[in-house]
Amino acid sequence: MHDEQNRPPISGLTKKTRQVSLATLLFWVAVVGVVGFVAGTRSGGNLPFSDILGGVRTTNDKIDLSETQRVYQLLKANYDGQIDTNKLIDGANRGMVAATGDLHTNFFSKEETDEFEKSLQGKVSGIGAEIGVRSGQPTILRVLDNSPAKQAGLLSGDVITKVNDTSTKDFDAAKTAELIRGDEGTTVKVVIRRGQDSKDFTITRAMVTDASVASSIQDGIGLLHIRRFDATTAVEARKAADSFVAANVLGVILDLRDNGGGQ
Repeated sequence: MHDEQNRPPISGLTKKTRQVSLATLLFWVAVVGVVGFVAGTRSGGNLPFSDILGGVRTTNDKIDLSETQRVYQLLKANYDGQIDTNKLIDGANRGMVAATGDLHTNFFSKEETDEFEKSLQGKVSGIGAEIGVRSGQPTILRVLDNSPAKQAGLLSGDVITKVNDTSTKDFDAAKTAELIRGDEGTTVKVVIRRGQDSKDFTITRAMVTDASVASSIQDGIGLLHIRRFDATTAVEARKAADSFVAANVLGVILDLRDNGGGQ
């Protein structure tokens, strides 16, 4: 076994010098990684996040849907009322995806896809709260500054139990957010559980803007928090990286917590 404390410096490098060199190396690895991966520059353009991952994969595998067809025929022949075939197809698609048992795997209709795309631009009409699933329950992960949610007194960690008298039991984040969002100026009633207490809030919806990137410098370390990948993430990440270089930071921490992806 070698004695690390008594080992002579390598090539004249002292321990302190090696630490500084390592810090410099880690900084540039972080900056290059952030700008290269997030910004995804190629010939002066920005790569969509989906392009970096190779796009949406497909398969030629097929399943036997004869039982589904039989259920449809029985329903069509015996149901006493009008049937919207498009809604049936939509419901079948949702059921197939939900059967995975993964709360983070969701089916979006065209309308829901449009709303999701809008949310990726950082502008939505709602209350200004970021929602996720914690312990199987819709939970507020972050409350935006100067938002209706902030003004109403909602806090990170609040568990959403009802929206407009509709229970959110077994709801995923997307379905909960869909209930909360609405036209600017309208109100939404949100019931939350905070510890052992239940609290009711009636909140007026407003247009809220949320940048996809937040950055700061603390004790010589650059902190880069990327909340999602959207159309502006590349520009915002590049701006943050430039500020880190200008400040000659010792290192960079890349925070991707609660980042659900994006474009």
